[in-house]
Amino acid sequence: MSYEKIVAGVRQGQLKALWLAGEMPPLPELANLEFLLVQDIVETEAMQYAHVVLPAATFAELDGTLTNLEGRVQRLHQAIQPLRSARPGWMIVGDVARQMGAAWSYTEAAAVMAEIAAVVPAYAGATYDTLDLAGYVRRFEPVPTASVAPSAWMVFLT
Repeated sequence: MSYEKIVAGVRQGQLKALWLAGEMPPLPELANLEFLLVQDIVETEAMQYAHVVLPAATFAELDGTLTNLEGRVQRLHQAIQPLRSARPGWMIVGDVARQMGAAWSYTEAAAVMAEIAAVVPAYAGATYDTLDLAGYVRRFEPVPTASVAPSAWMVFLT
């Protein structure tokens, strides 16, 4: 569902449960959900309605990647240890999936990135090495033709 459809579903009582990871504008109707899980790095208004709160690690506390709304992918390097019980999102989702019977056995963020690259066409060929070249931010672009060479700062993916 799109963000707009999720908000409409909450407001109209069409959603019974929601796993909310990240920002959400004030939405008092969250109180009407039968189950609300909030995963975030800071205390938010949504947490007052939550049945479960999972503390997430910040970008500085994790090793992994970040894809912004523009399609830029940046390699993240852990700078500090997560505070208290905060954990990276891939660990949180993996733990819940295993509790639900999934056979996920990821031991590091790089393994998650490798599966994303294998399954999601836009990430095909993305690896920590290609994303980490000189510390630059990468952006997904169309695969170049034989006559067009990729520039030094771009990784071209399908």
